[in-house]
Amino acid sequence: MTDGAARAEQYSHDPDWEWLLRQPTPFDEFFGSLTFARNIGIDEMFQAFEIEPATIRVLTAEQALKDGGLRDAGFEDPPFWIRVATVGEWTVAIEFGQCKGNLEGVASALAGRTEVVNVDYNTFAWSSLSYLTGDGMALGLTIGAPYDSASGPALPRFEQHLRSAGLLGGYVDRPPLRHIVATMSVLSRLVGITLPGEVCNGPLPTGYRMHPITRDP
Repeated sequence: MTDGAARAEQYSHDPDWEWLLRQPTPFDEFFGSLTFARNIGIDEMFQAFEIEPATIRVLTAEQALKDGGLRDAGFEDPPFWIRVATVGEWTVAIEFGQCKGNLEGVASALAGRTEVVNVDYNTFAWSSLSYLTGDGMALGLTIGAPYDSASGPALPRFEQHLRSAGLLGGYVDRPPLRHIVATMSVLSRLVGITLPGEVCNGPLPTGYRMHPITRDP
């Protein structure tokens, strides 16, 4: 194994994030999303996703995935649901099998008042990383693409770690979720994001809405 391959493996096998490969995981066989926002409260995150307050209950991930009101949710079909946790300075909305934080503009709206990181897992297209600030998209990355896709004014800050992680500067052949683990490892090192598996899958406030979010053009 070359030095570069060994470094990339350190990121893609980061023990702090390998739990993402085990069930239950937000990143199921098709879709999933994590939307982190710095220094906002849990209630603010629910409001940003327009979650109906009366639906919010404390559930484990296993309970939520077996819940009669949530288990039949589809990628495009309601209920649109999230679990929310705060770890350190970051509050995260956890979507199992859905990606509304990105696709319905929640992350972009939150970035008007704080730093936001969105990581989407999508096996039908490409997974993606968006790092947003009040000035807009600071870094965008197509995760695991066989070409260099990173762009944005924050790229110089991230570039060396992205290269070391095998996410930039040459394709690394590995399973899609290993690319996600490498991405989360980079984010931990550079912006301080953490999310232990026992927090993500333990008891958390969980709620939903039945309507799509529509925003003014």
